[in-house]
Amino acid sequence: MVDAYSEAQGIVFTNELKRSKNEEGKTVFNNKYLLLEKLYSGSLAQVRHAVLTEDPDKHFVLKIFEKITLRQKKEYFRKKSGHGMYLKDQLMKVKECEIASLIAIRGHPNVIQVHEIIDDDDFEDKLVLVMDFCAKGRFLDWNEKTLQFYPKFELDGSPVGQFLSEKSIKSILKDSIEGIEFLHSKGVLHRDIKPQNLLICEDGSAKIIDFGVSKVLETP
Repeated sequence: MVDAYSEAQGIVFTNELKRSKNEEGKTVFNNKYLLLEKLYSGSLAQVRHAVLTEDPDKHFVLKIFEKITLRQKKEYFRKKSGHGMYLKDQLMKVKECEIASLIAIRGHPNVIQVHEIIDDDDFEDKLVLVMDFCAKGRFLDWNEKTLQFYPKFELDGSPVGQFLSEKSIKSILKDSIEGIEFLHSKGVLHRDIKPQNLLICEDGSAKIIDFGVSKVLETP
């Protein structure tokens, strides 16, 4: 994969992952990324907050895939001709969907950006995507009891009510539409736009995240 995508601008491609511990016993990847709290853990990947060891003021998100797990999960897909099926594992799907999309959509403030891809085939056998850290996170949370979304904060810092203010909604919608417009101009279909896949940065701007089921069109 590193060779195939070596010409992508602005992205570092690394084919080795070395894990170590700092003096406080915290995990460090490649002597570069200090792993902090776990933000999400699913069946295919976990997401960790991280900072640079040489500059702790620079924050990132690391999406960490266990490649052995991805290889074991397989799906059948219909051939383009419409006749017959073929088998594809989740590792192939991640590379063809998520990574291909992230590479194609470089350079827009309302779309999550990938900065480094670590694809290790040796002892660690992990695939790691190093991406933007959105400090404020999700603007809505889901209440399992009421089966409703509720606002976590207002973009301008004003008190939070039962519903998100019109001002915040307008700002988030504007950023989301501009992000989607950019994706489509690059031939990328997200296919899973929802509140959980919109994160808010420190400056109040919204970014579209999670390209796990996205598709890159052959001709934009």
